[in-house]
Amino acid sequence: MSRQWDYTHGDIEVYNSRGAHLGSMDPVSGKMYKRDVVGREIKK
Repeated sequence: MSRQWDYTHGDIEVYNSRGAHLGSMDPVSGKMYKRDVVGREIKK
C-alpha cells in the first residue's frame, strides 16, 4: 500500500501495491472517508 499527501484537499490519497487508487484517508483519525476514483493511478 502506498500513500500520498494531497495538498489540494489536505488529506492522504491511498493506493494499492499495483498503483490503483483506493480512496482518501483522514490525516488525523487515519480512517478512510472518501471512495476510490475509478481510473486514478500512481505514475510509475
